[in-house]
Amino acid sequence: MDMNTLDPHAHLEMLYIAEYLQQKGYLLDDLPQLPEETAHQLMKEASGYASVKLTNLEMRADMVHDLEPTV
Repeated sequence: MDMNTLDPHAHLEMLYIAEYLQQKGYLLDDLPQLPEETAHQLMKEASGYASVKLTNLEMRADMVHDLEPTV
């Protein structure tokens, strides 16, 4: 997957997925060589991890926006 063609949100999601996999001792490129069930479970967990991280980021951005003075 060419990360340069992804929108910024999708790019960040892929970075979080890669981060999760690295914490588990894998790279995204390792998944095709793993048993299908293992690869599926890792991606399910990594997607959940990325979702939580993105939600936290969006919540922080909203809080910063709310703190900005209105003009």
